[in-house]
Amino acid sequence: MHAIGFYHEQNRSDRDQHLTIQMDNVIPEMVDQFTLLSEKDNRILDKWDDLSVMLYGGYAFASEPDQRTMISRNNPERELFETYEKSGLTMTDAIIINKLYVKAGECHQRSKYPVEELPHE
Repeated sequence: MHAIGFYHEQNRSDRDQHLTIQMDNVIPEMVDQFTLLSEKDNRILDKWDDLSVMLYGGYAFASEPDQRTMISRNNPERELFETYEKSGLTMTDAIIINKLYVKAGECHQRSKYPVEELPHE
């Protein structure tokens, strides 16, 4: 999704409402992976998604393998899987791609769902 203009979820300006970042557990050289975007640089086109392919795993960039770097505030017990462990786009990922790249009313020609009718998880 980088190639089509999306940033990682842990960089969203509203991230702190959804994730706890354990900066003390992050490799110092990788702290920039958790830099928040400004509101004007965001592409927040739908709700937060702990399962998005654009969210790194809960141990990403950890200085020790058993230290979590990210914890879901919505569900602290939920494992945040690495992108390579995910089976593909979530419905929310598909919705935001459609909202950005498909004109309303034309979506039905390319997709099963028009933008207005895309189901939300």
